[in-house]
Amino acid sequence: MYEFMRHLKRDPESNKIIGLHENFFLPVGLSEINEAENSLNIAFPAELRQFYMEVGWGQLQTGNSGAVADYNYIASPREIVAIIDGASEWLMPYSQIEAQTLPFLQRDVDLFLCLHPNSDNPNAVYWMWGEKMSNGGRICDSLVGFFRRLVDDPNWFNLPNP
Repeated sequence: MYEFMRHLKRDPESNKIIGLHENFFLPVGLSEINEAENSLNIAFPAELRQFYMEVGWGQLQTGNSGAVADYNYIASPREIVAIIDGASEWLMPYSQIEAQTLPFLQRDVDLFLCLHPNSDNPNAVYWMWGEKMSNGGRICDSLVGFFRRLVDDPNWFNLPNP
């Protein structure tokens, strides 16, 4: 499903320092996914679960097109739990995550892209607080499609400046 991202996987034993805007992903085991799901009492959407199994967690900041983003940190399952519990360093003290929301990608401090696991399309990607937008904040209908485009341009989904 995510074969187009396998080249971004990093050897977890590597001592090489991660460079500025370097793309990398580290493995996630099934036990970590299950632990997070049990802690949150929610099943991850199928495409997120498969993403963790095939690619892992990490960052995608430089696209094939040469475009660069300052963020795009894909949270590990443990980090998703910390974000929802309010214990993540990625949050401001006043942050609140809506119920039944999985913030999986940090776009900036306290700004996440999310999945809604109990929705009619649990693999669709949304802006955090997207209900305030005319389209409900939906960015993409599938996580696979989202990452296909992100690999080319890490900024493709950003809202245009007024």
